[in-house]
Amino acid sequence: MPLLELPSGGVPFWRTISAVLIVGFFIFFADLFVLTMRAYVLFLPKYARGHRVFGFLYLSWITFGFIDIRIGYMPRIAFDVVLGVLGIMLTLTAAYGFPAHKRVRNRASGTLEHDSTVTFSEMIEHSFYQALNLVQILFLHIATTWSPPLSLVSRLILAILATSPWLIRSYFPVNKFSDNFKHGEWDLIAILYRLKKYQYIFYKHCLLHGLNISVALGGAEGLARKQYFKWYWAGLNLAYVMEFYLQTLVKRKKLSQRH
Repeated sequence: MPLLELPSGGVPFWRTISAVLIVGFFIFFADLFVLTMRAYVLFLPKYARGHRVFGFLYLSWITFGFIDIRIGYMPRIAFDVVLGVLGIMLTLTAAYGFPAHKRVRNRASGTLEHDSTVTFSEMIEHSFYQALNLVQILFLHIATTWSPPLSLVSRLILAILATSPWLIRSYFPVNKFSDNFKHGEWDLIAILYRLKKYQYIFYKHCLLHGLNISVALGGAEGLARKQYFKWYWAGLNLAYVMEFYLQTLVKRKKLSQRH
């Protein structure tokens, strides 16, 4: 079995890209493991114990998930569902496990500044996107791996259902990246927040709605079981939580902002 199954059938360019990604993930997890071992005391206090437990479980589970892409130990839908549930619980326990964060007032939205603290509203907002991830991956598994393959009408109905959580988006807080540069700032932090805003736009319109629509119309049989998709989905979920975890390490002086 190749380490990374490619949609292009093994074109040299994609083999190079896959090798870079694999090495990159390996270096990242090695670095993350060292950092976590150095900061293990963060998981021990009784205060906000639920969040610390779910944080440890999430890091362990997603690490296993990357390894399982290679070994195929468990059905991927089972891994993805558990990952989604852990992600939701991780954000909710962060929101309600640190009640003092309800009083935090940062300069604007986000945690890129070294002195920023994740706020209650940011965690509640983040829980919406974690739930959205769970809904999307369920849709992708059902729409692309169901046997016999679903009809076009069935996939379209599922796509509409997968989009329906946006009907309740207004009930969750909205923290705008643009608040960090609404006065025309162009310092490094403002530039990074601009990039995050464009990244979010790309995610929402291409990786979320665009992917769902493409699958609904075209079928993409077996997509959720493809190795390249597993790498993508695990990487996306990892990115969702790393911003907050790494910023916590910065705040607790376990990691430098420039690391």
